[in-house]
Amino acid sequence: MKDYLCNGFKVFYKDTLVPSIIKNNCLLFIVLGIFVVYTVATLKTTAPTSDELPHLASGYVTLKFNNKSLNIEHPPLVKILAAAPLLLRITPPAQWARKNWSTENEWEFGREFLYHNGTEALTTLNIARLPMLVFGVVLCLACYCWSYELFGKRGAVFSVFLCAFCPNILAHTRLITTDVPLASLGVLSAFLLFRFLRKSSFLAALSLGVSLGCMLSVKYSAIVLLGGMLVAGLMALFFVKQGIDQRLLKPLYTLRLLFIVSLAAGLVFSAVYGTLFFWPAYYQGLKSVGFNHNPDFLFYFLGNFKKGGFDWYFPGAFIFKSSRGLLLALCFLLVLGVFSLWKKKLEFSPTLRLFLLIGIFAPLSYFIFICMYAPNIGYRYIIPATSFLFVLCGGLPHILESYRWGRVFLVFIVVFHLQSAIRAFPDPISYFNGIAGCSGIKGIECLDDSNIDWGQNLMQLAKAVPEGQELTILYFGSAELDAYFSKWRLMQKPEMLKPEKTLYALSIHGLNRWNSLYSKPNGVDWFRDFKPKEIIGNTYYIYDFREPGPELAQEAFK
Repeated sequence: MKDYLCNGFKVFYKDTLVPSIIKNNCLLFIVLGIFVVYTVATLKTTAPTSDELPHLASGYVTLKFNNKSLNIEHPPLVKILAAAPLLLRITPPAQWARKNWSTENEWEFGREFLYHNGTEALTTLNIARLPMLVFGVVLCLACYCWSYELFGKRGAVFSVFLCAFCPNILAHTRLITTDVPLASLGVLSAFLLFRFLRKSSFLAALSLGVSLGCMLSVKYSAIVLLGGMLVAGLMALFFVKQGIDQRLLKPLYTLRLLFIVSLAAGLVFSAVYGTLFFWPAYYQGLKSVGFNHNPDFLFYFLGNFKKGGFDWYFPGAFIFKSSRGLLLALCFLLVLGVFSLWKKKLEFSPTLRLFLLIGIFAPLSYFIFICMYAPNIGYRYIIPATSFLFVLCGGLPHILESYRWGRVFLVFIVVFHLQSAIRAFPDPISYFNGIAGCSGIKGIECLDDSNIDWGQNLMQLAKAVPEGQELTILYFGSAELDAYFSKWRLMQKPEMLKPEKTLYALSIHGLNRWNSLYSKPNGVDWFRDFKPKEIIGNTYYIYDFREPGPELAQEAFK
């Protein structure tokens, strides 16, 4: 048995791309290094975003008090990884141990946890954010490895370049949220399934099971991605005969390996949930998904508000938020790929067929599910689906090399994509590519919420406001404002029609909603009638009504 495992590990190690990654791949490590430096550099200017505080507090409660009742609408893995470095840093007050976590408000305790634990809040938050970077690196490596196997080294470098410098990946990989973790483990699991179908083994099944277990422990919607992978795998066994390990056509052999996959995934679940009987807790969390969504909430898209959302919201979000380099790469890939197949310049190999089944069917299923059921509040929901496009685009360098101006086109794509990452710094959350005029602060004309303003620029606002200055603020986020301002109050809705003689700092998300739904119907349009004194980042408008001038529409004070 020992010899079998040792030999199996040697074969598995040889079959993986670890040696190929380590040897002669300086570009890979340069790209990954820049990716890590970029994300770490933006942490010091990124205030707590809306979902981070309940996620972090829930992870700490899970580890410290062995209670998973707080924030049950998400599985524990991401949350406990974020909270783990804080176990030695934070000494919990005695009253925390006496709390009833099943009735505790996750948002209120999230603020209490971060701002009243005896440590400096931003440092504590950034320590918890660091483990999240691992998921971003795993996503980059998974894209590289899969693309390497399909398209060679040039395709792999191109794929990891697109992934590492994607503004949306850069924005969300450093946050304590579940979107990039699901993307990284989703792409990794799909890649391991791809390899398992091509060459099955005990260790291939084991690694696939561990990856799937981690994926399902990150976000409940991962079940949809898993379903897409299973259907794609069955279709591959029945319709892609070449390139498939023929031993998998034997039911008994396949069942043995599937048992290993299931056992490995189950053990991961048991470790994450802290019990062998994890199904009750998992099922309870699954039922709670969406429990806090307001059915009367008005979703926003292209200047319009609507209950229930918009059919084209997520396709539109992809068009407005993706880098121009990625969109250009996809256009070239679609047009030239079809043309090359028609002219027989490109071979449609069994390996490529298998990839298209797994790498397109599974994420497409997830994308359709998100379009149908997810709330229209952020591009981030489709990151687990769109991340597969980085692998697909790895085939573009191979296609372009057969055309005279191919390298020139490739350079244009690289420049456009790199420019997007540079433009997005230091606030990639608010990045827009400029299509339909949506760029910078004007991004609010297309999308709101986590697409542009998730509370991330609160620290820049605090630096811009003089110490002791009275401030009226319209805020969208979950941070504790007392930690940033000494004299402040929340703006009241009637002030949208008749502003007070004070200094206002208005979240672009909140301002756009109140202005569209309340002020404009009553004859006051803040974007038309009032000129902001300053704009902080792409998310805060500063209005100074203390000494009204002609530019401030003095009739508003009558």
